[in-house]
Amino acid sequence: MVTYLIASSNRNKLTELSSAARGSAFTLISPDVTAASIGSRPPEVAETAGTYAGNAELKARAYAAWSRMPAIADDSGLEVDCLAGRPGVLSARYGGSGIGDSRRCELLLEEVRQKVPVEGPGRRAWFVCSLVAVATDGEVLAQAEYRMEGLVIDDFRGEGGFGYDPIIFIPELGATLAEIPFERVCREGFRARAAEELFVKLSAKLPA
Repeated sequence: MVTYLIASSNRNKLTELSSAARGSAFTLISPDVTAASIGSRPPEVAETAGTYAGNAELKARAYAAWSRMPAIADDSGLEVDCLAGRPGVLSARYGGSGIGDSRRCELLLEEVRQKVPVEGPGRRAWFVCSLVAVATDGEVLAQAEYRMEGLVIDDFRGEGGFGYDPIIFIPELGATLAEIPFERVCREGFRARAAEELFVKLSAKLPA
């Protein structure tokens, strides 16, 4: 088994990525475990690259240097067609700092309604996740990205998920990510599908 550090403190992301790794040749550990063993807190990484892959690489390299372990990081966001692809890489900071997910969703809905008042194809959106795995020396070992198409709806649906999950209906799933069981998100969500691709690429690099 090859062990990777997950470069994130987000519990949902940790669970999704760990679930995707089950049955593979890889074991994933959280930064909390590493912090306890080395006696220092994980690094705070400024996401300044301007792309999902670039930001993921920055985080993976910083965590690999801190832990002296190979690391996997993700960067993800929501791209809305009628907003010219915004909020994109700034999804977690849309609306400014100090506000929660619900308020961020409300602000996005307000802006979308001004552009496209009625639900429909004009409200197309994509969840995007980019994953990057790096070695202890910072070398990029593999990269994967997945885009999942959805529609911005007018109401919040579901009690689960996080971020923009409650306001994006995913046609292929027949629900928002906040409506379906988290176990299903870990199999069929956009982050899980990016992770599956990443582990296939990493597996191809293992010795025969």
